[in-house]
Amino acid sequence: MKVCIIGAGPSGLATARRLLEAGIRDVVILERQSTVGGNWTWADASGHSSIYDTVRSISSRDMTAFEGVPFSSTVGIYPTRTDMLLYLQRFPARFDLERLIRFNTHVVSIVPSPEKGWRVETEGNPPEYFDAVCICSGHHWKPLYPDLPGKFSGNIVHAHEYRDCSRFAGQRVLVIGCGNSGADIAVDLARHGCQVFLSLRRGYHIVPRFLFGMPSDVLYSRLRRVLPDRVLRPLAELLLTAYRHYVVGDKLPEPNHPLFATHPLVNSELLPCIRKAGVQVVGPIGNVRGAEICFGSFPNQRRRCGAAQSEFDTIIACTGYEVSHPFLEDSITGGSTDALVERLHLRLVHKTMKGLYFVGLLQPSGSLWPVADAQAKFVAAHLTGEVQPPTIEPAASDCRDRFVPSPRHILEVNGEDYERALLALVSARGGALQ
Repeated sequence: MKVCIIGAGPSGLATARRLLEAGIRDVVILERQSTVGGNWTWADASGHSSIYDTVRSISSRDMTAFEGVPFSSTVGIYPTRTDMLLYLQRFPARFDLERLIRFNTHVVSIVPSPEKGWRVETEGNPPEYFDAVCICSGHHWKPLYPDLPGKFSGNIVHAHEYRDCSRFAGQRVLVIGCGNSGADIAVDLARHGCQVFLSLRRGYHIVPRFLFGMPSDVLYSRLRRVLPDRVLRPLAELLLTAYRHYVVGDKLPEPNHPLFATHPLVNSELLPCIRKAGVQVVGPIGNVRGAEICFGSFPNQRRRCGAAQSEFDTIIACTGYEVSHPFLEDSITGGSTDALVERLHLRLVHKTMKGLYFVGLLQPSGSLWPVADAQAKFVAAHLTGEVQPPTIEPAASDCRDRFVPSPRHILEVNGEDYERALLALVSARGGALQ
């Protein structure tokens, strides 16, 4: 069996490791960048990375690491971008993966082949044929820009282009969106003297990195072992609401959704920054006229937060990414993220295209790495004939109704539940999977 892996980021490396462990030796990893690391290769010239200088993992060290490969004890509880990249760069040597990787290799097309499995064409090289292809190329590289109601006369920058605050010194900056990147970038700008406004469409539950002296994700994971979600989630939501009110009062709108119905916003610095007016919260954009932007009020809120209008030099759009696989035809993907998800068993195995897998095409509530590793184990077991997708999808792999209905949450899953469901299937090893 010959298998092609697209991408030498976390998902691709995990997949290669598990394939080798399963006895699949003819493996090729095609990587468009000059080094391993995927999105964590901050300075790579290809422009693939969306990482900025101050970024840290939103999951703690122990909840991020791959099975059997802990971070060094010298790494902080929440690894920096450098820590994450060094970890990934050391990973191939640990599992003898270097010989499998072809760097600076741009994939042009992947199509089914009547002769043998899949035909993979790369730029400047003859096509190759594989029995199976694992797409591990990530989904945080093609910026999604907001559709502004009017023409803005200043600069519009996507978070994908943001590296540090130096180019925005002395400016009035509007940050659109309060995901983890939006919160980080707003705080970074405020710390360095910019006048920062943060435009929100809704309220958010903001999770501090530490609770009661413990990493918040570790604490929550431990509590889930003794308390059912129907009890734990309301308690956690009540605690976070009380903390938010204590720090910023009514300077933030109230969330209109339950805790974890959106992707977790993990940040310990945004609330203090709002309290000190380093970051001013405003509502959704209502109108744009040149440098002037008018803001609307929040739905179902008693009062308007922040200014009604103001002028800005720059907009930084922290508005997410489009899921894109330019080397695959629409007949394979369905032409949209929603259609592609519908075509996958377990968010992983293509239902009609034999030998095609999508590893890491998820937005888990915790770290992606252990989730992708569980997917890699399933792929290896599936390719060796030891396991098949169940006839009925586990609830953990089809849980879109649990999240706020928006394009951002099409890929969202509860990471721990999904990982556990996959590993249970793998451990069954061909048993009753109904």
